[in-house]
Amino acid sequence: MTRARPDNTSQIQAEVTTEEEYFLLSFLSVKMRYEESDPDFEHIEGLAAVLFDTCVKEKVPFHRWYVWIDQQMYKQYKKLNVLPPRELSLPFV
Repeated sequence: MTRARPDNTSQIQAEVTTEEEYFLLSFLSVKMRYEESDPDFEHIEGLAAVLFDTCVKEKVPFHRWYVWIDQQMYKQYKKLNVLPPRELSLPFV
């Protein structure tokens, strides 16, 4: 589901679906939790788009997106060998 990014904002707004918008808001919410615990946490450029595409391919149910995003973000931390405090992850993860 990769597509060329348009140059102007009106095209971007027109191309973002409600699904993508909800996903991005959920992603930002999880990202903010990680940034609160680690001010040096750097967002990996393009991670939201990659995760959205993966989420759609894996057919993750809509109501599980937030938890799924949290799990994926934790995995990214592990890859970078910078583990956040475990209590940061949701208790049911």
